[in-house]
Amino acid sequence: MTVALAWTAIALGSIAPWVACWLLARTYARRIDPPAQPRRPLPEMPPGRSRDGRGDRR
Repeated sequence: MTVALAWTAIALGSIAPWVACWLLARTYARRIDPPAQPRRPLPEMPPGRSRDGRGDRR
């Protein structure tokens, strides 16, 4: 029983810092990143112009 408790303590001791680090990173990232906003659709381009404005390539 003591050996099992020792192994459990070792396992928890080695896992706990990683879990704490993951939780901290998750909450910190959520605080920094704003919630994703829906992207506005691009305005319709008039015919004869490409998106970069260089005109038709024919």
